[in-house]
Order: sequence, then structure tokens, then C-alpha cells
Amino acid sequence: MISERLFRHTMPGILFLGSLFVFFLLNSGDPKYVWDMLEKEQYSFLIAILITSPILGLLISTIGIGVLSIFKGYSIYLNNPPNNIKWIVLRDDDELKRKNEKFTSKELRDYFSKEQIYIRNNIKSETLRYLERRWNYFWIHLNNITAIFLSLVFFSFLDYHGEKNTVKEGMLISIVIGIAIYVIFAIVRIWFLRKELIQAEEEAILKKYYS
Repeated sequence: MISERLFRHTMPGILFLGSLFVFFLLNSGDPKYVWDMLEKEQYSFLIAILITSPILGLLISTIGIGVLSIFKGYSIYLNNPPNNIKWIVLRDDDELKRKNEKFTSKELRDYFSKEQIYIRNNIKSETLRYLERRWNYFWIHLNNITAIFLSLVFFSFLDYHGEKNTVKEGMLISIVIGIAIYVIFAIVRIWFLRKELIQAEEEAILKKYYS
């Protein structure tokens, strides 16, 4: 689990730096400038990247989750729960159990905490590991998209205007198209993963209750 979290935070950090390099080239940046810096610093620069990438990725993921939470709240993690799921998860004296209307943002947050406690206390460890892996994929894609977007924003504030670089334009276009294709498919994948995970959690709750 620790290794998965490290990978989840390292990937967006590296992708952020890689995207910055691509935007640098698109702005007529000379790759020789980067190669010379790497050659001058030898391995210390690469070691610094490896060390700081998880920290950078953690900052990126925090920004991504924060922005998404502002707009979506806890509906990132679940929809308004069906009555049969709600009656299983909540205690009889819980006020949320008697509410038939759609939960408010605060009520959904409270319900989410109680549902996660129920899942962790009652669902089999194999199912929990499956859910954790799938949520991990969800956050990896989300963090990567955030990294690409932030690298574009960050580079737009850099005051750099280079001459014509030596990188073939077709290669750059291919890289940019590849990044765009990834972002599109990652967004679609995130949507399907969220839907799949919410359904899997509800089915696990029902299976445990009726077993």
C-alpha cells in the first residue's frame, strides 16, 4: 500500500516536469540548454528529480483533490445512497436514516464517513484490496491530468522566449497529440472507474448483509 501511494505521487511529479519540458520545446526552447545543464550537474540533477518528484506529486494531488472538492464535494466518492444501502449502513437512531430527500453536501460527507467505516469493518479483505487498487487508478489518472494542466499554467507565467529549436516539429506535434489523447481517455476512465467503484461498494454491502 505504501509503494502504491509512492507511485501515485511520483507519477504526477515526473509528468509535471516532463510536460514543462515539452512546453519549453513548443516555445522554441533549445533542448541543448537542458542537456548542458544535465551534463554539468551530472547525476545530482537526476537524483534531485527522483527525490522531489513524490513531494511535487503530493502537492499536485492536493491541489487536484482540493479543486475537485470545491466543485463536487463528497459526491466525488458516491452518489446519494439508495434506501436499501442507507438502511444497512446507518444505525436505527441515525437521523440520516429517516431522511428520504437527497442529502445535502454536509449530510453526504457524514454518510460517507459512516459508510467507509462499515465497509472496512464488514467487507472481506480481498474485496477491500480490490477497491483500494481501483481507487488508486482513479487518483493516478486524476493527478496526472492535474499535473499536465498545472505545468501549462506554470509555464505560461515563465518569461521565456527562445529562438528556433532543433527539435523536429512533427515530433513535438506527436507528443502533444499523445498527451491530449491520454487526457481524453483518462477523463473517460475516471468517469467509468467512479461509476464502477460506487456500484462495487454498494454490491459488497448488500452481499455482506444478505450472506
